[in-house]
Amino acid sequence: MSGNIRQLKNGQWLVRVEVGRDPVTGRRIQKSKTVSGSKRDAKKCLQDLQAEVEPQCLISRTLSGVVVLVVDKYCGTVIQPRDIVFERDAVTALTEILGIMADQVMGEVSNPRWEIAKLADLEARLMQPADGDPVTIGIDDAALLLDGMAFTEVMSVEFPWFEMVQWTADFVTAELRQHWTEDEWRDFSARA
Repeated sequence: MSGNIRQLKNGQWLVRVEVGRDPVTGRRIQKSKTVSGSKRDAKKCLQDLQAEVEPQCLISRTLSGVVVLVVDKYCGTVIQPRDIVFERDAVTALTEILGIMADQVMGEVSNPRWEIAKLADLEARLMQPADGDPVTIGIDDAALLLDGMAFTEVMSVEFPWFEMVQWTADFVTAELRQHWTEDEWRDFSARA
């Protein structure tokens, strides 16, 4: 596990350890501490921090990159993706949400969990099946869509059609959440 020490201007030391990658965003997870004292104290802190920190999750991706299994290494819990059949209107609404999210990413006013590649991949998977055919969706995909729905709802507060957006957000949230148990949602949220 990698780590580093950097001297700060105020005579303190910043000790940082690389923990792993976030299972949802793929971004690096780091743990940091500020240490007063000598460089030797900082090195000791680095060793202690490295011993303390251990990656919490492993990510396993299929070759196609479609299915993401989040495996908790301590209890072996696997949150399986689900095959979900969406009505065409639902797919249209979800792809519009993904488009709004992509616009935010391109405009550099984005949520750090939103990645353009992930948004495009999810949109392509939603659009691919014929009517009545299922789409394989992971809990991370559902969480991303719910995040986009919440963003859209908040951004629509001042518009006259807010109640429609609110109703749609509630409906989509219920539709997406129903495919996983509350325990799976809690486990996923704790890891994210």
